[in-house]
Parts: sequence; C-alpha cells; structure tokens
Amino acid sequence: MRLRPRLLPALIAAALGLLVVKGAALWSAGGVLVESARAQQTPTPTAAAPAPPAVAAPAAPAKEASAVDITKLSPTEIKILENLAKRRDEIAARAQALDLREKLLTVTEKRVDEKIAELKKVQAAIEGLIGRFDDREEARIKNLVGIYEKMKPKDAARIFDRLDIDILLSVVKRMRGAKAAAILAKMDAGKAKEVTVRLAERRQIPPSLVDAGKTAAP
Repeated sequence: MRLRPRLLPALIAAALGLLVVKGAALWSAGGVLVESARAQQTPTPTAAAPAPPAVAAPAAPAKEASAVDITKLSPTEIKILENLAKRRDEIAARAQALDLREKLLTVTEKRVDEKIAELKKVQAAIEGLIGRFDDREEARIKNLVGIYEKMKPKDAARIFDRLDIDILLSVVKRMRGAKAAAILAKMDAGKAKEVTVRLAERRQIPPSLVDAGKTAAP
C-alpha cells in the first residue's frame, strides 16, 4: 500500500518531536547522575575546630639607658664630668675618714668610761678606809678626852704642854668647856695661847675657852 504524499511531512515532524523529547529526558537524567557522583566524591565538611587562644608575646625588655658616648661630649662637658668624679672621690674619702674617727672616738670613750668606773671603785674603797680610820681615830680621841677630863687640871696641863699641837687641838675641842679652861689655865702660857688661836682660826673654839685663853696669856 502506498502512503499518501500528504502524510509524509506529518510523520517526519512527529518523529523529530519524539527525538527531541527523548534527548531532553536523557540530558536531564545525565545531569542528575553527574551531580550525584560529584556529591558522593566531595567530602562532607566537618565543623571547624575552635582556634587556640592567642598567646600574648612577652613584652620586650626595656632597653637600658645607653651609656654616655664620651666621643660626643664637648671638652667643657668632659671637664665637668672629671670635676664631678674628683669631687665624688673626695667626699667618699672624707666620709671614710669621719667614719674611722667616729669609731676611734667610740673606742676611746668606752675606755674612758671604764677608767672612770675603776677610779670610782678605788675612790669608794679609799673613802671606806678613811671612814673606818676616822671612826677609829674618833673613838681613840674620845677615849683620851675621857681620861684627861678625869685628871686634875695641873696634871693634864703638864701632858698637854708636850702633846703635838694637832693632837692637842683634837682633844681640847672635844672636851667640856669648863674642864678645858681649867687645864689651859695651868698650861704653859705660850702653848695655851697657840691652842686658843688655832681653835679660833678653825672656828671650833668653845666660848668658855676664850676667857681661859685670855687668862693664860702673859
């Protein structure tokens, strides 16, 4: 059977349309497969680990003050520095000398204090000895006074004329006035006068001896 010539263009057009539809479907399916393959090959990104805290870098030490560059100083400045150094050495030497002198003074003062303490001890010992001697001497003289007051004035006068003047004065000034006057009246006139004058000079003469001395005077 022969096809009609009018049906050929329609059949051709339908075949072309079917090819276009099938090609589009294949193209779409291929794109999906390609995207799926890429998705499988690309690793899933993991959560980023937190960054470690930044550590502060240690502060750089401050630069020390640079020494003075002598080559950059003027002659005047160098002279000033030399004078200051010399003055510093003089002050240091003077301070050392003062310190040494202070130490010497401290040692000397300590030795002087020790000597003074020793002298005070010696003085106390001497005063103690003198005190005991005076007590003994006083007791001895009082004993003599008691003996002479019990004697007759004429007998006591003869002894008084021969006594040392210092001992005689010590005895007479401790005697009772009336008894001393009676003895002085019997003594040698010159010796009695000397005793009266000496007692008057020492302001230790009993009032009753003044009259006795006047009576005994030549």
